[in-house]
Amino acid sequence: MKNLIFIVLLVISFLSVKAQNIIVEYEVKTLYSGTKGKEFAIITPIDSYYFDYVEEDNAPIKEIIENYNIKRGGQKMYRKLLDYNNIYRIKAYPGQYGEQSLIIDNKQEINWEIFNENKLILNMLCQKAVGKFRGRTYTVWFTKEIPVSLGPWKIDGLPGLILEAKDNSNVNSYNAVQVIHNTDLGIPQNILSFIENYPQQNMKSYKDYIFKEDIALKERQQKALSNLPKGTNIVDVPNVRDLQREISFEWEDTKKP
Repeated sequence: MKNLIFIVLLVISFLSVKAQNIIVEYEVKTLYSGTKGKEFAIITPIDSYYFDYVEEDNAPIKEIIENYNIKRGGQKMYRKLLDYNNIYRIKAYPGQYGEQSLIIDNKQEINWEIFNENKLILNMLCQKAVGKFRGRTYTVWFTKEIPVSLGPWKIDGLPGLILEAKDNSNVNSYNAVQVIHNTDLGIPQNILSFIENYPQQNMKSYKDYIFKEDIALKERQQKALSNLPKGTNIVDVPNVRDLQREISFEWEDTKKP
């Protein structure tokens, strides 16, 4: 109940401060490989949508949104601000190509520790916080100048928008490089139509999706290992989720060795 009141107050504050939509562009870096990519958050007074941009050209944000292709990219997440822990993912199941499924992720809240450390990001005053989420510890910087409890990907739950986040395993980092205030651009209509018209009986749980994803990751790993030259000494086979954004989940049996 306390968290619900907190979110309601944030939404009321957001409605009073920002009458139109906000778009945040994040540079996402996979630190192991050094590759970079773009991911965007579209935040309206009632909902938000987070997605990655997989095209190679450097298109303007207006063109990216107006020409948005629901079948491209891996990160496609929609949520209502008053129910932000329920994330609706649009994604093809492992082994399915082209066909998009609607997956509900009832994610857990992140228990943040907020510090009295500040810095400027994009000319906005930000404050430091540290929290754990699904096997990774994140250090983030959030700004109360945009009073909405969101951030990049699923990293959220603070009294302001997260503009920078980095996990302590150096797998992924997120850095806001542009914030567009008071824009008329909104969530693509094909996303809203997909969610509104999707048969509820066909909606899958995130737990089911992760189960199938783990199988696919293990099959990929076994194939890679079998292609190694004969006589290769494999000292330590990594866990298949080591390079994924989420390592462990709240539904798993933590008592297992």
